[in-house]
Amino acid sequence: AVESTQSTGSFKLITTLQVKSLFLVSAVCADSPQQCSLYCSMGVPHQLFAMCDKLATEATHDPAVLLTLKLLLKLVEGGDVQFPPNAADSLAALRDRLGGESLEEEREICKKLISLCPPPTDDIDR
Repeated sequence: AVESTQSTGSFKLITTLQVKSLFLVSAVCADSPQQCSLYCSMGVPHQLFAMCDKLATEATHDPAVLLTLKLLLKLVEGGDVQFPPNAADSLAALRDRLGGESLEEEREICKKLISLCPPPTDDIDR
């Protein structure tokens, strides 16, 4: 029982730090849009895409979803972001997993990000 409590406490701490970090980076980008390119060069968008991929497979709603999507959209719109090959599929899976009216904003941001994804390319040599 003690391990379970410690595990739950650690999860809450990680979630709290994650949410605060997302909020801080979002606030910096909002106050200083030129910082978006700095965060893009640091690989933050790839980390956010990976988070979206993870969030698309989780059974519970993570409080970081909205902040993750908002920051990713801000970076995509404000910087030079290379989309991973599976970005559209991952975002579509996340959008489809988000149900209920309370998550409408998250679904709308997913749709916007999907529309910004480059079209798939054929890797077959012709």
